[in-house]
Amino acid sequence: MSVAAYKDLTELEITIAITAGLVFIAVLALIIVFGVRITIKGKRERKQLLADRGSKMMVTLRHVNGLPVANGSQCHLFLSDHKVIIENGRSVFSIGMEQISVADFKMDVKISQTIKSNAHNGIISKKKRTITGYLIINYINANGKLASLVFCDIVPGSKEAAKFVDNLRPLVANNPKKSYQL
Repeated sequence: MSVAAYKDLTELEITIAITAGLVFIAVLALIIVFGVRITIKGKRERKQLLADRGSKMMVTLRHVNGLPVANGSQCHLFLSDHKVIIENGRSVFSIGMEQISVADFKMDVKISQTIKSNAHNGIISKKKRTITGYLIINYINANGKLASLVFCDIVPGSKEAAKFVDNLRPLVANNPKKSYQL
């Protein structure tokens, strides 16, 4: 192979490398642009949901107890100054602030330990903590009886339940205390 042929081949390789680099940058730019557009669209849709329901915040939690829906199903909880709206598929539930007697938050901490053994490092023990937050709402139902709703974070450690309680508590803090015969 002559030196001229080798030189031409190198220029061709350089041209291919530059073209591949430019294509890669263009594809990466498109992915970023579409990602930003999807994020902006999601924020707009969330703002529209809040506006449609007259709410100031929304969280998505997993139903644990208290509603006539499947345990473990996802529920959207909307908080306004006058009520809590809970949506699950086609079902919509509403609780007026005057009905709510207590809004509380509890945590469930699970610690799992794994032990690995090998000849090089010996015995290795690792602990993993999983924290799940629970939203508990005690309220007076339509029959005048004390009832409870329980929801939990979908993603452990997300603190969605805690955020909802932090915003709900001030709205029910001045509700009158009631005594119940158990």
